[in-house]
Order: sequence, then structure tokens, then C-alpha cells
Amino acid sequence: MAMPSMLHDHRPCAVVRGTPVITERRVRANGFRSRSLSVDGGGPPMLMLHGFSDTADTWRPVMRELAARGQQATAVDMPGYGRADRTRPGAMLPQIEGFVAELLERSGPDTILVGNSLGALASLRTAAAVTSELGGVVAISPAGFGHSRLIRYAEHAGLATNLLRVPFVPNRLMEAMVGKAFARMACGNHALADAEAVKAYAEQFRQRADVRRILGAGPAIIREIKAAADTLTLDCPVLAIWGSRDRLTLVGGSEELMDTLPDSELVVLPGFGHCPQLEVPDGVAELLLNFSSRTAAAPAR
Repeated sequence: MAMPSMLHDHRPCAVVRGTPVITERRVRANGFRSRSLSVDGGGPPMLMLHGFSDTADTWRPVMRELAARGQQATAVDMPGYGRADRTRPGAMLPQIEGFVAELLERSGPDTILVGNSLGALASLRTAAAVTSELGGVVAISPAGFGHSRLIRYAEHAGLATNLLRVPFVPNRLMEAMVGKAFARMACGNHALADAEAVKAYAEQFRQRADVRRILGAGPAIIREIKAAADTLTLDCPVLAIWGSRDRLTLVGGSEELMDTLPDSELVVLPGFGHCPQLEVPDGVAELLLNFSSRTAAAPAR
């Protein structure tokens, strides 16, 4: 599907030497302290959620594109990741969804939830649960649909297992290994991966304990995801975006999502992977702006 044309009805935001300003703040929701990244602008608010083991920094490339077109957006570290507080004992999805729901209440009407992977599933489930009016949901490679063999392996063996088998790995080498593996799994073409976002991801893994804590939670959250993905009922517009070379949630999973949410739209990005925001941020930004424009013009459901 061709990318939508650029929209011109958004006011410009602050820039420094041609680069849009991304503001970092501390936030608190559902009892969790966290960090937000935001850009100023017009249009309906966009609240952006990252995937499993990722951080809000994954959205920096798209946020710069949105800001250059005058669109406001905010990305947050979800509980357990980045600079957010760790999750409490027990199921993780309800904690994340409670966090998102509280932020959504503050964001105002017509907010568009934008999520990738785990963040996409959290966006869909939160949208199904809240009573506030939403502009819509953009789900990029949502977890719970079309899981690959790698995800099924991770459910049973744990993502951290192979890394922790190595007796001694210097911290810098650990970060480099994690960053390289992340770029290859997240992208259809790892050479296109945004270096700043990959670096921010890898910096979470400074010690073996970080690998055990973050990646070691993989099996539990995968089981929660599998139990939660097919129980969705939404009353707001939904756009699903999938990379044709997604190695984690295979593009065939889009059929499952369309069956679950038959009124959804689907865009498949040829050649891109699980995190297209890292490979083609301008294209993802165009899709978001186009979706925002169409949902704003559509009659209320």
C-alpha cells in the first residue's frame, strides 16, 4: 500500500537548528514513576507505547517526523522498562494497562493510542476497557497475533538463557551484543535501524542482573499475552500496521487480528520488520497523520 501524502494542517513546533525539540519529563500513573518524551504541536494528542523490553526512545525518530509536521505526541516508558519503576509481583498486563488508562484520562478526548508489540496489545486492551472517547488506536505489530517460532521458544526457554550461559561478559560487550541482537530481531533490514534508539535499548542491559530481570520476564508476559489477545471488543477506529519481514509477530497474524476486530484497517509495509518506527519513521509518521485526519473527519460512532 502506498504511503499517504503529507498533511499540511498542523502548526509548527519549536525547533533547535532545524531539529524538533523532544522534552523529557518525569510522570507518575497507577503508582508507577516513569519518564515521558514529548513534542509540541497541534492535532489530537498521540500517546505512544513501546514493546516488550524496549523504551520510549524507540519513538524518537517518529516523534521528530511528527513534530516537523506540527503534530503533538508523547511517549512513555511502561512499568518495568526504561526509567520506569519495576512492576509489582503478579500479572504484569493489568499493571501496564492501569498505567496507560490513567495517562489516557489526563490526555483528554480524541487521544490516539499508538503502540508497538506489547504496547500495541496494551493500547487495544486499554481502549476496550476505558469509557473516555478515543480518537482511535494504531497497533504496530501487536503482540498476541502470529507469534513466530522465536517467540514460542522464548516462552519456554526464556530470552535470557543463552546470554546468561556465557560465564563472563564485560558490561560494554554485553550492551553491544544486546543492541546488535535487538536490531536484527526488530528490523527487516538491521542496517536501517535508528542508532540512537538501539543504543538506548541496549543501555538498559548494563549487568547480567539486568538481562535476568528484563528478558527473564519474557515467558510470563508471553503467557499473559496469549491469554489476552483474542478477547478484544473495541468501539473506536483501529489501524494495524505490519512489516512483511516481521520475525517476531508474523504478518499472517494480521488475519487473526482482522477476525477479532473486523472493522480494523490494515497496512502492510513491504520489507520492514517488527519495529518499523526504527526503519521507516517518515512512513510511519505519514500513516499516523493520515489516520488522525480521517478519524477526525469521520462521524462519531
